[in-house]
This record gives sequence, C-alpha cells and structure tokens, in this order.
Amino acid sequence: MTSALDATDSAPTHAELVRRTVNALGRIAHTDDWTKGMSIHYYLTYALHAGRGAYVVRAPLLWIDEWRRRWMAAREEGDQAAMATEKRYLHEQVLAALGSDPGVQVELWSRLPRWEEQGRRTLTASDIRKALGLGEEFRAWTEGLEAAGPRFDPFPVPGIPEGDELIALMEELRIPREDHADIAAAVDAVTDADSPWLWLLKRTLWLIRSRMGNSLSVPVGPFMSAHGTEGWWFYVVAFLAAAPQVREFHRSIEVPEEISAASLGVLGEKIALYRTGAGYGALVQHNFVMGVFCGRIYRLEQLDCVAWNGEVDVYVPHTAHPLTTVPDQAWADRVHAFLRRLPREYGKGAQWEQSAFTIRVDSWLLDPSLNHYLPEDHELRRFLAGLGNSRSRPDRHLTQDQRGLTAGDREAIQYTFGRYLGDLSDALSLTAETDVQHAVLTHLRAGHHWTRPAAGHSVLAD
Repeated sequence: MTSALDATDSAPTHAELVRRTVNALGRIAHTDDWTKGMSIHYYLTYALHAGRGAYVVRAPLLWIDEWRRRWMAAREEGDQAAMATEKRYLHEQVLAALGSDPGVQVELWSRLPRWEEQGRRTLTASDIRKALGLGEEFRAWTEGLEAAGPRFDPFPVPGIPEGDELIALMEELRIPREDHADIAAAVDAVTDADSPWLWLLKRTLWLIRSRMGNSLSVPVGPFMSAHGTEGWWFYVVAFLAAAPQVREFHRSIEVPEEISAASLGVLGEKIALYRTGAGYGALVQHNFVMGVFCGRIYRLEQLDCVAWNGEVDVYVPHTAHPLTTVPDQAWADRVHAFLRRLPREYGKGAQWEQSAFTIRVDSWLLDPSLNHYLPEDHELRRFLAGLGNSRSRPDRHLTQDQRGLTAGDREAIQYTFGRYLGDLSDALSLTAETDVQHAVLTHLRAGHHWTRPAAGHSVLAD
C-alpha cells in the first residue's frame, strides 16, 4: 500500500483524479444512484483486483458496499471524525487502484463528469447543513434556496476575476483594502468545485439574477461568523460574483453610471462601518445589501431609497456628511421619476390615499428632540424643514433591546460616529467632537432614547 500511495501521489493527474473520485463517491453514497449505476464499483474493483477480462466476480464489490455502510452510519450520527477516517480509507483504496492498474484512469476520467453531475443533482439542503455544520437556525434559509430554484445547477458560477482584476473590483465596490486578502481567500474556497459552499453560492446567484429589479425577496441566512473564512465572507463573495449582472441590469434600465457606482458602493461602506466599530471587517447587513444587488435599493442624492410596490422607504446613511439634500416635494417627485424605470410592479398599491403612495424618510433625525440641541441654521434642521408638513407617523419600535438601546439609538450612533456598538455603556463611553455627536450623547446621558419617526410626501402612482 505504501508504494502505491507514494507512486500515485507523485503524479498530479493521479492526485486530482483520486480527489474527484472520492468526492463523487461521498456525494452519491446516500442516494439511489449508488445502486442504480454499478460502473463506479466495477472500475475501482477491477483495478484493485487486477482484473484482465470484461467480467468481474460480484464478491469483490462487497468492499465498497461495506465502506458505504460505515460512511452512512457515521454520517447519520454526525460523527465528523469517523467520516474523515472513512474518507481517508477510500482515498487510499482509490490510490491503490490507480497504482495497480494505471490504465483504469482513462475510464475514470471519462465517467467522472457523470458521477459529479449525479452528486450535484442529489444534494439537498439537509446535506449542505450537515456538511458545513450549520445548525437549525440555518434551516429556513437553506431550504428556501432549495425550494426557490431548480433542483440542480441551471447556471455556471459567474467568473469572479483573480489577482489584480479582483482587487480592482473590490476597489470599485469600496471594500476596505485591509480586507482584500481575506476576501480573496474566501473567493477561492467558496468557488472550489468540491466545496458545499458552492451549492449555496450558485442558488443565491440564480435567485439574485432571476429577481433582479422586482420585489420578490431572496432568502438570506444569518451571519456565519463561526464557519470559517467562507462563512464570514460568503455574502461578499456572492455580491462580487453578481456585480457584472447588476451593472448589466442597471444599464438595461438606463441607470446613470454615477448612481450605479454609488449604489453598489454601499457594500464596501457597510464593511467599513463594521470595521470602524469592531476593528476588523465583516458584512452583517447583508440583507440590506441584497436589496441593492437585486436592483431595488439605490443611493439617490445622498440617501438610500428602498423601492417597494406601494411606497419608498428612505434612509440616511452614515456617510452623508455634510447632509445637503432637501427632502421636499420636488425631491420626492425626482425619486419617484427615477424609480419608475423599474419593472411595472413598482407603484402598485397605495399608502395614505387612493391613487398615491409615499416617499417616506425613516430616521432618528426626525426625532423632535434633535431641535433642542442644534442651532436653527444647522444642516440637519434644514433637512427636517424640507419635510415640512408632510404626513408623518410616530416611531412604532420604541422598545429597548437586551443591551439597553433602541433602534433609534443605534442609528444615531452609526450616523454620527460611524460605529457599531454592543450596549448602552459602549455608547456612553464615546468622546464627542462635533455638535451632532454632543447632541446624541447628551440625550443618552440624560436617560433619554432616540426614536425613529417617519414622514414623507405622497406622489401619484401613475
């Protein structure tokens, strides 16, 4: 056995063949394809027993069926160590087969594509969760990906550039340079042909492409911080892969280049915001960024506009300094005129009156307490004045979270300090330098909390 291992490992083509054969066997071991197609058993057994004719006694095939029994038992028990042991055993057996009869390589190379396709077709959301060690909190997401698209790969993974071209793409999307190396490593790992992450990536990309511009949501999973580089940066890899299709969609509906670039740049801004607060990069607002890459969120006149069918929600990003936009009726009409280029479903429904819907600003900036801390000519008070007497509603989410902060508190800190914070004590420990930062902290230190009211202008839904 040792000589066979050494001899085969010295040939890169043998090593690649062995790796792909072992992975194909592991993927189809638990499916009906195992019993339907005996060719994979035949050729491995033929090689191992140095067969010389077209007939192989069935008895020698028992070795691989016995391996399958052990593999399945370990898989059902979730015993990763036992599965790894069985995979190493199978690897040695395939190496030995190639060593005893190198001619069998021709047959294996010719049949591998079909075996690999069988494996891709039969993988389920449950298989992926087991392979990646994903818990029950990932069930809805993975099953949503499985149910929403075709059962097996309808599209190849869009090519993600390498080297300098990948760096250029990350620069275009404003991803901090400190994170480039880790993201490049994640691209390689997630797009590996044998990686279970590829199952998730392909289905995510298929859904982004199929729902581009419309209001149908794409299933989005939790932040996978405990699942290696691949999990940490999974959605960033997906957005890098989707970027060419998003740009193509933007061109098809005549989105100006500067608006397209600013909108896609939200990806890098969110990563940079997390880095500012935590000291290292991550993307935890991937649900919001998904809306950008599905063509339903745009950066318009400093503001992020989320296009629903019956209304537009507008958010003020932390990068809007100085905030010069005036959210008056003319602004609302311009936003509506831009978004009318979306598919016809945009504009259906009514928010506050028949035949109309609302361009609505949701922000802590609308909290009336802000006026008590800032002079009348301040840019933020001018921003609020633009809303004038537009229809408004109070904040419906006043409850403090388990860490003592309301949604308005967190948004106020993000906007003024560009920081993600853990709890109220973290917020109170900050040092204020600007008048707006002083306003935010003075309000919190007085025992008050920031709210997130909404106000907006109605526009015709023609």
